[in-house]
Amino acid sequence: MNEVARVDKAFETACRQVGQFLYNFSLLERELDDGIGKLFGIEAGAVDIVTANMDVARKMNVLCSAEVFKAEMPDEVRKKLLVETFSAIWSLNDKRKVVAHCPFSPGEQSGVVFRRAVASKRLHVKDEEWTDLQFQTAFAEADKTRANLGRIIAEMVPYTAAADFSDPRNSGYIAVVL
Repeated sequence: MNEVARVDKAFETACRQVGQFLYNFSLLERELDDGIGKLFGIEAGAVDIVTANMDVARKMNVLCSAEVFKAEMPDEVRKKLLVETFSAIWSLNDKRKVVAHCPFSPGEQSGVVFRRAVASKRLHVKDEEWTDLQFQTAFAEADKTRANLGRIIAEMVPYTAAADFSDPRNSGYIAVVL
């Protein structure tokens, strides 16, 4: 194989890995959207209207807040699942920020090198290399997390407001009424 073909193949591999990561993350984000839809009783087509302008952090905060509120004293198994799942989503989202926002090039042995620039008081630029194994681990983590999130959503109870303010979630609205 000549040098040009080798470089092209390495670049195709890097693009495939980046694309596969973003695809897996998009499925996880779709699951978050479905959870918001179930939580508020929004039908499948209309949930896109609500979630289209929400970033992942806002979606997570809505679902996490609802789950923590609903289950103030959750059983230990569910509590552990919630913590593990939401922590995994935050971790995957941090990885997504690198994959989606940093320029990349082929790395060694089917890896990808991301050029990451962070400007906080001063500019820090570094190359961050992800191996093929790191990508495969991230894909598996996304699959497992999506399955766990699906389980949480399946057990989720939709929010229904009580008009008589017996529901403590409605107490904030009394100030608006008065």
